[in-house]
Amino acid sequence: LLGQIIELVSGQTYPSFIQERILLPLGMQNTVVDVDETNLARRATGYKRRLPKQERKPFDHVPAKIMHAATGLSSTVEDLIKFYQAHMFGNDTLIPDYIKREMQRTQFKIKKGEYGFGFLLLKIGDTIVVGHGGGFPGFLTQSGLIQDQKIVLVILSNAVDGPTGVLFNGIVGILNKLKENKEEFLVKEQEKRPDFSSIIGFYASDWGTSLYSQIGSKLVRILPDLDNPLELFAIFKHDQGFKFIIPEDILASGQPFEFIDDSEGEKILIDNHQGKVLRFKFEY
Repeated sequence: LLGQIIELVSGQTYPSFIQERILLPLGMQNTVVDVDETNLARRATGYKRRLPKQERKPFDHVPAKIMHAATGLSSTVEDLIKFYQAHMFGNDTLIPDYIKREMQRTQFKIKKGEYGFGFLLLKIGDTIVVGHGGGFPGFLTQSGLIQDQKIVLVILSNAVDGPTGVLFNGIVGILNKLKENKEEFLVKEQEKRPDFSSIIGFYASDWGTSLYSQIGSKLVRILPDLDNPLELFAIFKHDQGFKFIIPEDILASGQPFEFIDDSEGEKILIDNHQGKVLRFKFEY
């Protein structure tokens, strides 16, 4: 309905209006209002849900046609970032801030959340995300803007059961944790920032996979196998070299563990029981 209103008021077709008023000004060169024979070869293949002991099966492309104002728009992560950047306050490429503020404040409420104009307002922890999700045969998306931090998050999946919401909530949760522990992660002026670059990465054991990373002067761990990767988030106390102490709020608190080189020069983790945890490398 809104697409038809745009056509009546502007005197243009909906695709030409979007191309002229949004895509061209923002340089969104890899975005189309609908996929057809002229650009189908550039489209990712969308897949059906995974069934036990079966390979995923692809969806045939479904043109949006008359519904293209509501669905069917195809884009990339990079182009969607440009779109959300244009909705940051202070960026007048498309519209002035007073219109953005109306779009991004609560206009009406539903059981699952609140809506502005064209945006869903999500509260994840203490963070408000202005964005939207989307679905099309074979595809799921979740994207949004954290206005006060000027952070844009875009997740695109070419599977109808892709975990876009889980990934989105998990990443925002990590950002919230960084904000919450900001002072602890800051490197003090008199401190020398240690270099943990040779040990950060994924380590796999029979119990699961852990991701170790460095934030400021701290070594931290998340468990990417969990829907909530922060469920067992840990900030480790640095002892010396590559030796660390397990924090008080984690099982085996106060126990040491260490990263060492194995016989082939690969980093391995020696846990508090002297067990070896091997580095895990993703292969695509």
